[in-house]
Order: sequence, then C-alpha cells, then structure tokens
Amino acid sequence: MGKLNVKPAQKWYEMADNDLRSAEILKRHLDLIENTCYHCQQAVEKYLKGYLILNRVNPPKSHDLGFLCDKCIEVNEKFRQIRNHCSDLTVYAIQTRYPWHIEITERDMHDALNNARHIREFVQTVSWEIIKDKAQPQVRKNYRDFLAMIPTR
Repeated sequence: MGKLNVKPAQKWYEMADNDLRSAEILKRHLDLIENTCYHCQQAVEKYLKGYLILNRVNPPKSHDLGFLCDKCIEVNEKFRQIRNHCSDLTVYAIQTRYPWHIEITERDMHDALNNARHIREFVQTVSWEIIKDKAQPQVRKNYRDFLAMIPTR
C-alpha cells in the first residue's frame, strides 16, 4: 500500500458524521422517518467513499452501498463483516427521494440508525488500524485528535 490520503478522507468522514448527526436529530420527529433513513444512507456512503479515498482509490459514482462495500473489500477483507449492513441501507438512497412511497416503519428507522452507527465505528477502527501503522507520527496524532472531537451521539 502506498502513501495514505488522510486529510481528504477526514473531510469525507466529517461530512458523514454530519449526516449521522442529522439523522440522530431527525429521529425525534416520527413524521420525518424517511429523512432519517436517507441521512443514515448518506452517512454510510460517505464513510465508505472516505475509506476508499484514504487508500487512494477513486470512489465510484454510485449510491449502492453494497457495491461500495465490495470496493472496500478489495482494499480490506474485513469489510465483509459489514456487507449486509451496507446493503440494507441502499434502498434509502432512492426510496426516500421520490414519490414511489414504500412504507418505512419506526423499526426500519431504528435499524437504519443502528446500522449506520455500527458502520461508522467499524470504518473508524479499520481506518485507525492502517493510519497508526502507515502514517507519519504527526498525521497519526492529528487523526487521533480528529477522532476525539467527534461526538458519538
């Protein structure tokens, strides 16, 4: 593996965290269940694309989280562990933006949030594993500081 692309990946992770924080806020409004699920999907899309960017892989222009996870698996086999969690969220990329309404339940919303949280934690862990092994000391420190600033919920 060549040099890591830490700063651009961090930007993607920050955007993903903002989407997940938005979902956490929206979950309190049951009339916005679709929006909550959409932000969960968006967060995971950005976590996956951020991981690819970290590893200097140009992410494909796709909202299919299973496909994006497959690209991450090509870089790191550990991503197989979250493949199903990713696939479960893909439907919210399109279903929530167009009027072909399929009912999304409160249970679906909680599952989407739990999947997104789990994927966030997973991506943070595997990112840190390679950063601590491959990055320069100052980059490691900056990334550790970045992780410490992120609210968990």
